[in-house]
Amino acid sequence: MKAVWRYEVPVDDQWHEIPLTGDPRAAAMASGPNVEFWAEHTDEPELVRRFRIFGTGHPEPDGAILWAVCPRWSGLVFHLYEGTS
Repeated sequence: MKAVWRYEVPVDDQWHEIPLTGDPRAAAMASGPNVEFWAEHTDEPELVRRFRIFGTGHPEPDGAILWAVCPRWSGLVFHLYEGTS
C-alpha cells in the first residue's frame, strides 16, 4: 500500500533522524517554527535518514542534498537538507 505521510523538522540548527520509505516531495512552514514535509510511504522497510533546516545564505555541509524550499514565512525562507555523512 502507498500513502503520503507528513513529517516535521524543527528549525533549531540540529540534525534530526527520521525513518522514511520514500524521498521528500514538498515542504511548507508549520507552527513552532518547524518545517513540515511530505513523502510517499510504502510497506517497504524504513531507512533512518538525517534532515536539517537551513536558512537562505547559511553554509551547508559538504555532500548535503537539498530536497525542498519552503514558502516565505515572516520574511524568511527555509530549506530542507538531508545529510549524507
